[in-house]
Amino acid sequence: MLDITTARMEIDERNRIRADANLPLLSPARELRRLYVSDREREFEDFCRTSPIRRRVEERLLARLRRLRGDPQWIPTGFLSGGGFAFSSRVRRTMRRVWRMERRRVGRGRQ
Repeated sequence: MLDITTARMEIDERNRIRADANLPLLSPARELRRLYVSDREREFEDFCRTSPIRRRVEERLLARLRRLRGDPQWIPTGFLSGGGFAFSSRVRRTMRRVWRMERRRVGRGRQ
C-alpha cells in the first residue's frame, strides 16, 4: 500500500537533488499519481499470481474456447495465430474485474 507521507518526502528529496543539478522539478501531483498507478498495478499482479480463482478462470475460458472451436484438444499456443496472447489477455481482463469486485467488497468491510 502506498504511504503518501513517505512518497511526498521522497518526491521533495528528489526535487531538492534536481534543483541542485539545475534540472526541472517534478510535479508532486503527477509523481503521486504515477506512484499510485504503479502500486495498484503491483497489487493486481500479486492478486493474479496468488489467487486460486485464476486457475478456475483459465479452465472455464479454455473449455468455452474449445467448445466454440469444436476442438476438445485445442491449447492456446503462439503469440498471434495460436491464440496464446488473446487467451492470456482475456484471462487478465476477467481477473482484473474479479480484483476490482474483491477490492470493493473488502473496502466496504473496513468502514
